Amino acid sequence: MDKNKTGELISVSRVFKLILILAGLLIIGMSVFFAFRLRVGTNHAFREAKNVYMALSAVEIDYYSRGESIYDPSNYNGLSRGVAERVTQLAGNDGTYRIVNYDNKKHRILNMIYTNGNYYVSYNYNNGESLWEVKYLLPLYSYKESIEP
Repeated sequence: MDKNKTGELISVSRVFKLILILAGLLIIGMSVFFAFRLRVGTNHAFREAKNVYMALSAVEIDYYSRGESIYDPSNYNGLSRGVAERVTQLAGNDGTYRIVNYDNKKHRILNMIYTNGNYYVSYNYNNGESLWEVKYLLPLYSYKESIEP
């Protein structure tokens, strides 16, 4: 009778170890999957932001030849009329973007923000250096309230 209880304890401990090993492998596998997915999404958002920047530069050349500028600080996105449509034709992007700061003398974008889903890409130009940053925004809380009169 003692052998049977000992045998049952051994098999229960083996099953428990097997479950722990499988759970660990599952956690590791999911971590690798999400890290890979995040990396691919980051690269995609960065490429799209650079395409938008290049399209804005191409449209700027066209507007400069007509004596106009692509920058209009009175609009939220910082773009003059018709620029967004031209950029969409050239870049074919899915996200939203806006010019935050622009050098009118040199006709150069100094700061730009591009967002696509939860990816946030910022471009900054300072003293001959371009800095691109890609961030993943994780929404944690959403609150919606409607007030009826």
